[in-house]
Amino acid sequence: MPSARPVLRELAAHRGMWACWGVVLAAAIALAVLAALDDRLPGDLSATSAVQDWPFPGEPFADVLRLLSGTEVVAGVGAALAVIAWLAGRRRPALALAAGLAVMVLLQFAVKEIVDRPR
Repeated sequence: MPSARPVLRELAAHRGMWACWGVVLAAAIALAVLAALDDRLPGDLSATSAVQDWPFPGEPFADVLRLLSGTEVVAGVGAALAVIAWLAGRRRPALALAAGLAVMVLLQFAVKEIVDRPR
């Protein structure tokens, strides 16, 4: 088993870097605690609303992608592919795809029920 001394020597050689990372970690923890303790600042709501109203350049693409990746579309296309695979004699992949689709639909429904927020 190799000795730990070279590793410890290497770590000791970079004490300044470790100190910097310690300061960054402490600042991040302090900011997280302060954010958890205080409510919104007076300008937060208006600034957030203004930023959310900005146009997003990729919105049409995101809308198309959201439409194509919906549960109904994925289940329909997957079922069609499973039927095609079955008719082509590829029974095992067809059954695996059908089972995966069934599990996907059930899992998505279960997650929506657990979260209690339809989407």
